[in-house]
Amino acid sequence: MNVDRKLALAATLVWITSYRTIMSERSLDFSWVPSQANERLTVLEALETSPVAAAARVWHASETERPLIRQTLATQASIRNDQHLVKYTRACLDMCSFDPTYEHLYLAAAAHLCGLWIQECPKQGILSNLLDGRRTS
Repeated sequence: MNVDRKLALAATLVWITSYRTIMSERSLDFSWVPSQANERLTVLEALETSPVAAAARVWHASETERPLIRQTLATQASIRNDQHLVKYTRACLDMCSFDPTYEHLYLAAAAHLCGLWIQECPKQGILSNLLDGRRTS
């Protein structure tokens, strides 16, 4: 796969700038760091707790946990029947490979949005979402 990293980064920055310009309610704080997470929670448990807990747990996760985090985020986004969540999660995962220095930031961003959607579509609704429009009988 031949990807122009500068073009990908430029496209991302344009999207972020546009979004922040239209939707922002406060200034960005570039020194902000999430509070320490409850490390006894698994990533999935943190995702089910709240978006803030999910982002903090993933932000502070060790590098050895990151492959499982990527897998968990991709799975949870995929089963929630929302194309925007899937695309955003995929973009965050792609950015991890384009800009590995900030992998924890991209994973935490994906975890935050995924945590929001888990609140919107908990486990009980997943089966009906997966079957929605796919019944043959």
